[in-house]
Amino acid sequence: MPTVTVCPTGEAIYLAPDETVLSGLYAAGFAYAIGCRRGGCGICKVDLVSGRVAYNRTIAETVLTADERAAGTCLTCRAVP
Repeated sequence: MPTVTVCPTGEAIYLAPDETVLSGLYAAGFAYAIGCRRGGCGICKVDLVSGRVAYNRTIAETVLTADERAAGTCLTCRAVP
């Protein structure tokens, strides 16, 4: 079962297989600024401290650049751990 750990509290959020990070966080009661929920605006970006995510749909380079991905930025509305 995929797990997301929220920093700095260390709270573990368990996600269903293929569930996005954003969906899992909202189901666990977390809320933060979001926009389109479909990978087009980039408002839901967060820092990926460790682990890996995959994107089940193409993410535009204008929304999440290669440099951002390399630096550990994650687009939560599309990222699946």
